[in-house]
Amino acid sequence: MWMNRRRRTIAIRTVLLLFITTLFLLEPLRLWWGRHGFGHSHQTTPTVTVLPPPSMTGDKWLKDHAPSLLTQEQLQSLYESLIRNYYVPQTGVFLSFPRTSDIRLVQQSATYDQAVIGVLLLKLGDLKRAKGIVSFYEKAWNDAEDRSGPRQGVFGLSNFYNSYFGVEGIEKTMHVGPNAWVGLLASRYSRRTGDKDARQLALSIAHWMIAKVPHTDGAIAMGQIPWNSTPWDQIYSTENNLSTYAFLGDLLKAKDLRPDERNLIAHEHDQIGNWLIQKAYQPSTQTVLRGFHLHGLDRAGAIDSYTWFIDSLRPAHLAAKSIPIERLLTRAETDFSVQIANRPGIDTVDSLLAEATYEDALHAQLKDMNFYRPAGDGHRLIWYEGTGQFIVVLQDMAQHAANQAFAQPEGKERDTYLHKASTWLDKARLYTASMDKASISAPGGISYPCATTGRFYLYGWPAPRPLEGHLADASAPLAWRLFAGMGYEPLTDTNLRPGAVSTVKLYKWKSVRDPGTAILYGASEEMMVQAWKLYEKGDVDGAWRQAKATISLWEDDAHELQAAKVKKVGTYLPFDNTVEGYQRIHDYWALNDVAASYFILGKIADQQKNYVDAPKTLTSKIRLMRS
Repeated sequence: MWMNRRRRTIAIRTVLLLFITTLFLLEPLRLWWGRHGFGHSHQTTPTVTVLPPPSMTGDKWLKDHAPSLLTQEQLQSLYESLIRNYYVPQTGVFLSFPRTSDIRLVQQSATYDQAVIGVLLLKLGDLKRAKGIVSFYEKAWNDAEDRSGPRQGVFGLSNFYNSYFGVEGIEKTMHVGPNAWVGLLASRYSRRTGDKDARQLALSIAHWMIAKVPHTDGAIAMGQIPWNSTPWDQIYSTENNLSTYAFLGDLLKAKDLRPDERNLIAHEHDQIGNWLIQKAYQPSTQTVLRGFHLHGLDRAGAIDSYTWFIDSLRPAHLAAKSIPIERLLTRAETDFSVQIANRPGIDTVDSLLAEATYEDALHAQLKDMNFYRPAGDGHRLIWYEGTGQFIVVLQDMAQHAANQAFAQPEGKERDTYLHKASTWLDKARLYTASMDKASISAPGGISYPCATTGRFYLYGWPAPRPLEGHLADASAPLAWRLFAGMGYEPLTDTNLRPGAVSTVKLYKWKSVRDPGTAILYGASEEMMVQAWKLYEKGDVDGAWRQAKATISLWEDDAHELQAAKVKKVGTYLPFDNTVEGYQRIHDYWALNDVAASYFILGKIADQQKNYVDAPKTLTSKIRLMRS
């Protein structure tokens, strides 16, 4: 009986073993039939996705592989250099170009620069100085109602202000882009601190943009009104729309917006976003337009149209819209990367516009050689702020690629993404090293040049003139060098490299910065107005020096405008109390201001009974104004 049970058990085990063996042997045949059998040609064997363990993510990979572009010691040093070289405590803003041989620029603060520096200070935790910048523009915004001429009652911050005197600066055009950056700073500062005045400034700028500045197809124009013979209300810049898009997106992060405000701002944000993707991006050429104007599309290449397109709209969002972001980045590097004196960098424009800008200066026979792009090097220049921007977008793309890599199973596709991320990070290291080699030892520490010599854009500004054998330094490239080193994208408040340094020990500074002069330097109008103010206050000596300085800086421009007026108008221009009439007179700005300065000198000489000099100055005025 025991033997019978044992035989049955062995038999059962044998059957089971044969069954399992048969299944094992038949499995390859089943798989083959599933792939190739009749009626199953479209089916594939389900693959098993091998996802990385939770500890392996894009951020973890970046932390292990991204190069260090800024040490804690460098961060502290460059932050302190920003304060020592550029900060003006008595007004709260920062100088843009304090060390240039062009004295008209040494007191100037570009509004865009101030906003960028404010965003940087906010990120570093220097809330007091960030607040100082916000407060400066709160006052400037409220003062807009007191403007004269056709700008009276027209809001919008000017492109430049005087760092010491607080008045409008060398360029009084009110472009949307710099206003958007100030709005971005005010919005972000308000959200961090709860400051209601900053919130109001951000909302005021947003409402001005939405209600007063013209729009076409959802895009916002560069300005509300024409100025300096340029129809800014009919020119649409991609860069300005990208800045506005980022500003409005930041404002929408506020939790306590009224429903009507949120809906209004969200609608504007979405309209601009749609225009950027559907109009500014050109799928046929896979390029980003600089914008459009009266004569049609502006296809000239501009670097910030590419870098800020990727940063503001975010790589993941653009990829979801089927926009080939990798090709955009490749196009940007192909069109704008340059080698000047064997040093890599980024130009403001592509080779075609660089050539056109050079030829324009030759054709116009410009006397100021600073407006000529170099005769060699393909007429290219290095724009150091733009180089910093490019380093940021390289890291932005590397972060996106790393995140995409670890959304894939192990294998070729993940490796491809990681290879791209590594390549972009290597390029970020290369451009960073090039920036640092170009750095300048300023009195307050290391700084960075604005650009190598030449005019940035056709009909635009040149780099500030060199001083004492070295390129003029500027505050904006220093700020962008810090953004790049910190792995921080300022338009959307995005950290690109986990573990990157971003905290500093706050630096104390003396109460005032000595400008080294009592004379206001800047636009001829502000200089002349300052002379009038001093004369009316009874400061005759101060008025005399200010008027003489105005004549010294701007008389050559006045004579050029006089010659143009004689040729074009041939007579005096009457003021008919219209905006158009004012603009016609303002077209001859230096002629008006220098003549007025001669008049002030004549008034002073007459008041002092200096009957020898009085007729000389008045005769100079008449000779200058005579058609």
